Amino acid sequence: MPDRFHGNGPAAVERMAERKGFNTLTPRERDVLAQIVSGASNKEAGRSLKISPRTIEIHRARIMDKLGAKNAADLVRIAMARLRSAGDAAADRNARSRV
Repeated sequence: MPDRFHGNGPAAVERMAERKGFNTLTPRERDVLAQIVSGASNKEAGRSLKISPRTIEIHRARIMDKLGAKNAADLVRIAMARLRSAGDAAADRNARSRV
């Protein structure tokens, strides 16, 4: 059973994402990641970003390498964990500013 704080659970994914750093992604890689997380296929993402599906594949491979994702599902988990932690941080800032 994965340990929530030390194993393969969501907290581990968040720590990995922070360690690897989303700040290493280029603006185009962030665009591609957003398309992947939204569920777009390579072809759909390519059309949306006006680049070829092969270029999407190359960007996806580089993103996975930078973030330490083993497959596309892992990549989405890492990205979603990052979005959740960013949303939680924003909510904490808003709550503190109201006090």
